[in-house]
Amino acid sequence: MEVRRTAHWLGSSVRLLEKTEKDLILNTFTLIEHDTDVSILSEPSTQFAFFFIHSEEQYPLLLTALKLSINLNKKLILIHSRPIELGSYYHSAVFDHLNLSLQNTQEWLKQLISRMNLRWYVELGGNTSTQAAAPMISQALQSLLNHIDNNISNVIREEDAASFCHYSVTYFSKVFHKEIGLSFRDYLSNKRINLAKQLLLEDRHAKIAFIAYQCGYRDVSYFSRIFKKKTGVSPGKYRLSN
Repeated sequence: MEVRRTAHWLGSSVRLLEKTEKDLILNTFTLIEHDTDVSILSEPSTQFAFFFIHSEEQYPLLLTALKLSINLNKKLILIHSRPIELGSYYHSAVFDHLNLSLQNTQEWLKQLISRMNLRWYVELGGNTSTQAAAPMISQALQSLLNHIDNNISNVIREEDAASFCHYSVTYFSKVFHKEIGLSFRDYLSNKRINLAKQLLLEDRHAKIAFIAYQCGYRDVSYFSRIFKKKTGVSPGKYRLSN
């Protein structure tokens, strides 16, 4: 029996796919949806993610995800129904793509799995015994991203992050946005809200205030406002609906 792989899903919800395509993909992969939270690509355990482009409004987010993937040596699998024009700069970040209007989804999935089985560890650096291609992100920012992961429950100000990299705040802000594709504040907020979504479902009896504290928020009202802004629902409603 074929083992289903766990995969991250960015962009439009998988629920917007036609039923046939949706069922085929969900029968092949266990999907974790992240909506616009491209910071999942900075997780060390994340080597690839699907990106579903349902409308042209998502192009800016797609370009951000592609840029982040290039800088962090990650890969995207694009799903779309219209032709996508990407500059050659972005091609190295695309592992594969599915044009829903032209390709047979079932056959494409078979070929995708075959590619993964044959070359996954070599192409994506998933084999710990094989040295992966070095990320294009600077060592200073790579160390900072690791620091953020290890201290996500603490207060992390932009000036603290700049100091960690031995940069001025102004220079740090420019370098971070250039290499990561997001502002520092957006990146940190996305990381924290993504963690909050995970904790809300892992421990359904934990108080919202406790989860807010674990994610680096000291004001539960502020946490709830940011959470709703990012997800469209309050933390409590998110927990109830998932």
